[in-house]
Amino acid sequence: MFMKKYLFFFMVLLNHKNWANLAINSFWNATYNPVFSIQDANAAFCALENKYWITEWNNKAVGINFHKKEKYLLFQFEQKGNSKFAQNRISCSFSKVLSPKLAMGLGGQIVYFHQAEFPTFNAHFKPFWGLSFTLNEDHIFYCSLSNQDFSSNRSEIPDQLNTQWRYSITEVFSSFISIETGFYRPFTFRVFGILQPLPSLNLCLEINSSESPIQFITNWKTKHLEYQLLNGYHQKMGVSNQLGIAYLW
Repeated sequence: MFMKKYLFFFMVLLNHKNWANLAINSFWNATYNPVFSIQDANAAFCALENKYWITEWNNKAVGINFHKKEKYLLFQFEQKGNSKFAQNRISCSFSKVLSPKLAMGLGGQIVYFHQAEFPTFNAHFKPFWGLSFTLNEDHIFYCSLSNQDFSSNRSEIPDQLNTQWRYSITEVFSSFISIETGFYRPFTFRVFGILQPLPSLNLCLEINSSESPIQFITNWKTKHLEYQLLNGYHQKMGVSNQLGIAYLW
């Protein structure tokens, strides 16, 4: 009984989503909407999250993003936990630019757990889908259906809806509004402000209605490298920091 309670508690902790920079759409977040992988360059990337300053709960991710003409393919592996107990995700997505205004993408995740005391393999397949629609150079809309969280009481059908609207106010400042809801997920409202003081630098502040109400993101890109630093605050667990590095070619 004690082991079951401990296992359930640990799974709840693992089900907290990584800090996601949904405002600066890029390959870092293609598992939320596959069209985020539509970039000008190929990329190989990795990320490490120091979750609440507890070493055993660190999250890791590696991935690679290819493109040829108007077609984009992304592979990613993510692990939440450690060598004794972890949730693992293997993701693959394909996206295509259908017109100057419309892009669509489709992908799938294989989610499985490993625990040192019980060497069993129990995998779940979770498809996800997304699109983007550019009304004009100042207004871009995003929509996606996914199934990010794990629960033994739900199916693998995508039941989480995420809609976003990006509005460019000036050449260096834009705003972002995001609404996230689903059958098993509470309604979450997010507001972002994105400042671009340099063409290669994005500074983003997010305020939302979840238990992690504040997040600050720095994204810096050079010719062949991209760095992303996320700092988030959880009302109960404290501070998390995530660093991502990508090589572009």
